[in-house]
This record gives sequence, structure tokens and C-alpha cells, in this order.
Amino acid sequence: MSQENKSAIEKIFDACADTVAFCPFDNRNRSGGRAGFVLMWSKRGMGFGEITITIDPDAKRDEIVGALPVGKAVIDSECMSKEFVKEMLCKLVDESDFE
Repeated sequence: MSQENKSAIEKIFDACADTVAFCPFDNRNRSGGRAGFVLMWSKRGMGFGEITITIDPDAKRDEIVGALPVGKAVIDSECMSKEFVKEMLCKLVDESDFE
């Protein structure tokens, strides 16, 4: 990549706002029939992307919540680290309204 192109890409990433958006979906339209949600994120100096979290009901966990067994969460982070996913989840909580 040329230095000129790199500078253009860096300018785009530097212009990104630090945001996260919550987008739920049902099992009819995404991720192999599993329900879940997408966190669309952007971060200054880094860029933008999506973190998709689905529930695999066939991968049961050992615990039970109420009377229901709990499916296992499956996270597609687009190669971002576990720490980055945690940061974006915390940002979502910080920007949410509590009732």
C-alpha cells in the first residue's frame, strides 16, 4: 500500500466517531437460523465493524435459568479481541437508558 493510500485510510479511521449501536434480529434473517443481535461499532483511529452475538440453543450450558436451559452465546467479532468486544459491550451499557 502506498503512503498516500495509507494516509487516506488513516484519515477515514481518524474521522470515525466512538459509537456503538444495538441491532437485534430474529432467526429468520441472519446467522444460520439463530436469534441474536449485532453491535455496529466505530472507533476513532481504528475504523468500524460489527460484532454479531447469537444464541446456539443446541450448545446447552450446564446451568439453568428459571426453568429453562440456557443456550451458549456465539460471538463473531470480525477478528477483534475479547477485550475489544468487552469494551464495546461496556460502551453499549454506558450509553443505554436504564428503566
